[in-house]
Order: sequence, then structure tokens, then C-alpha cells
Amino acid sequence: MTAYIKTHALSHVSLYILLIHRWKRLNRYLKAFSDKLVDRRDQTQVVHSKYKLLLQRIYQLMLGYGDCNDVERLKDDGDLCHVLGGDLASQPTLSRFENAVTFRE
Repeated sequence: MTAYIKTHALSHVSLYILLIHRWKRLNRYLKAFSDKLVDRRDQTQVVHSKYKLLLQRIYQLMLGYGDCNDVERLKDDGDLCHVLGGDLASQPTLSRFENAVTFRE
């Protein structure tokens, strides 16, 4: 199955991600959830918001990439980068994000 959006061919997986991304209700929940997470990072060094890190991690899992280091395979995926609004966070950034979340949060 292939869909054409603005003359750009998308695979069924890419289309799936675009549809989920457009699902406003889910995005509101994810935004509210990310806002509740404590951000202990040095704000002068922050490139990717908590919300963007959360979305990237969820989308990677949905695509079947369970490990954070799989981002190396996905960094050139134009569709995923487009949905996330720019470059993907690196493996160390995603790993720190995952490990920073505590049970209390």
C-alpha cells in the first residue's frame, strides 16, 4: 500500500506514523504527560524538548525499533524527521531521557 501526499510516496509504515501523529487526542495526552516529567537537563544545552523525545521514542517502538541505538538506522528517514520537525535525537540523548524518568513521575 502506498499513499501519495504532496507528490511524495510514503510506505504503509510511514503513512501509519503520519496518521498517528495527526491524531490530536493522542498528541494532547502525550504533551500533558511530557509536561509532568521533571527535566533535570541543563536548559542551556537542551536541543530536543521532552515532548519531542517522547514522540521519537514512541514512534521508534511503533516501527519495531526497540533499542535506543536503532536511531542510527533511522536518522536518515526523511518521513520520521519530518513528523518530528527536524533531526532525530541521538542514542545517548534518548537513553538519558529514558533513564531519567523515575517511578514517582
